[in-house]
Amino acid sequence: MKVNKEFILKNLMTIICGITIIALFFPFIGVSADVGVGGFSANTGDVTFIGYTIISEGGFLGILMELCITLIILSAYLPQLKPYRKIACAASSVIGFICLFIVPNLIAKSINSESGGGVEVKAHISYKFGFWLMLICYVALIAMSVIQFFGLKGNKVFDAINQGNDVEDGSSTANFKETAQNLIGNAANAVGSLKDKFANSTAQNTAVTQTAATSVQPQPVQTIPVQTVQPHPAQTVPVQQIPQKGNPEETMKHIKELFEMKEAGILTEEEFNEKKQEFLKKI
Repeated sequence: MKVNKEFILKNLMTIICGITIIALFFPFIGVSADVGVGGFSANTGDVTFIGYTIISEGGFLGILMELCITLIILSAYLPQLKPYRKIACAASSVIGFICLFIVPNLIAKSINSESGGGVEVKAHISYKFGFWLMLICYVALIAMSVIQFFGLKGNKVFDAINQGNDVEDGSSTANFKETAQNLIGNAANAVGSLKDKFANSTAQNTAVTQTAATSVQPQPVQTIPVQTVQPHPAQTVPVQQIPQKGNPEETMKHIKELFEMKEAGILTEEEFNEKKQEFLKKI
């Protein structure tokens, strides 16, 4: 089906809103956490979240960011909302743009709040493709909202944006429905494959982040007489106590125990450093 340029321009805001929704299925942010205990630190690595995970983790502001896009689309095609379309589009575009930056930082703060009890957790955020695509869409929505709000004219693009969707014109509505069905059909196939691809990775990444952010409780110091205990590396750290790879909490626990044994004179400085490096490689 051939879609004319005039139709695209009149529905440009709706098309951009659709792209914004699709951006939520792409990698959105990466979160890495530095966990420090007793002067030692380890990094959990970069954990990637898709956009819809950000919305669910962002609480009210995450949901508000999605509602802003929905309101812009509804104001274009519902006759009851058409008198308020200029205000609705302008307010929704600005609010969504602000939430786009606030929500990822809220997630980082929630991870940092896990610090305590001698454990320091510091999260770092890196923005992925989905975030930048949504940012571009919000900038475009704000620009078009300004054109509509002030009724700017002077070229074909401005005139088409100001005209918008004529909900009372049956032919225009029919054309939109036909085009929308084609767009939805193509988007559904793309979204289905993306959803399957990121579903498993999201569940695993969320579990890793929660494990890294868990507070590590300090272990009580056991008093061991130095004169009655002979250092023996083979007995100090049994092989079965070495934590499995990917468990920072268990690793930090054993490193702290090694440090206490060194301070008590059970381990030498060289033995302590050797075992510490062995544990750190397991992270």
